[in-house]
Amino acid sequence: MNELNQKALMKYCLRITGDKWDAEDLAQDTILKLMEINRTDASHAYQKTVAKHKWIDQLRKRKRECFLAADNPAGGQTENMKAADEFEHLLKKLSNILTPKQLTIFLLKDVFSFQLHEIAETLDKPESSVKSLLFRSRQRLKGLSPDVLHRDAAEGDHEEHSRLLVQAIRFHNPDHLLEYAKKTWLPGASQPYCGSVMRCAA
Repeated sequence: MNELNQKALMKYCLRITGDKWDAEDLAQDTILKLMEINRTDASHAYQKTVAKHKWIDQLRKRKRECFLAADNPAGGQTENMKAADEFEHLLKKLSNILTPKQLTIFLLKDVFSFQLHEIAETLDKPESSVKSLLFRSRQRLKGLSPDVLHRDAAEGDHEEHSRLLVQAIRFHNPDHLLEYAKKTWLPGASQPYCGSVMRCAA
């Protein structure tokens, strides 16, 4: 990428972040992503798309981190580990209650804050189907008695699937969730998180 393109990218990053340091980090992350996918010669419009999705992912990550911090403002390492273990336990219970397809869409929407059209694009499914599955998963959880989520989760036969779910949440990385989908109900996907060119570039 030549110097002129780098300056244009930096200007765009500064405009969407509103902060010099965030803009520099975003520009660097964008360039690294372009190098990773061999698109350093891409048009400025494409570079802006990559930067925009990178920034959206960063904002989502900060939102989840702020939520965890607010939930336990004085918590130390021990408390964080306890919370992580409890969340892992909850994920296992959810995987016993919802189908893999329902669970994937539920987590993408309610944990990773994806929009319905983004989920449809990522999974290469009709938005109407995504909306229907999300509704059914929420209704199924809403209809459970309160004690169900407090019972011990049944140990499943697929520890790798549980591991992918836990990694997705712990590392704020939906790639692991898409890998889970690929292994459980989306076998046609050649690699995770690649429902479209735009999403792969993010």
